[in-house]
Amino acid sequence: QDKQNNYLQKQQEQHRLLQEQRQLEFIVKCTNFVLHRLEYLQKHCQVDILPVLDGKTPPCKRETVKSRAGKKEEASFVRDGNHIAVRETNLTAVASNAAENKKITTDEAAATEAEALRKIAASKRAGATYNPP
Repeated sequence: QDKQNNYLQKQQEQHRLLQEQRQLEFIVKCTNFVLHRLEYLQKHCQVDILPVLDGKTPPCKRETVKSRAGKKEEASFVRDGNHIAVRETNLTAVASNAAENKKITTDEAAATEAEALRKIAASKRAGATYNPP
């Protein structure tokens, strides 16, 4: 009885290993096929190959993704005019100049242009196609 059980277990293990080996061989064949096709496209069609791996963020990249998300959020915050310190400074300068002579001065125009350019740059960093007024 024990000999028969051992024999069956060995047979099952060999069968499992054979299936694993076949699966790995299939993966290797598929991978080689894809690589050869990519090589052909690159060589004969003069194209640049850009591999894209879709799916869940790998653990080794989580910190980078968090950092980028933070930068994107910060840029969106600036783009949308929610930054207070810089905006208040600009508004104070513009308000005092406007109160003095009701005309748009060169400095005010430059400050307004700088603000608009800063918002455009922040918009691009945020990944949006926002066109500030």
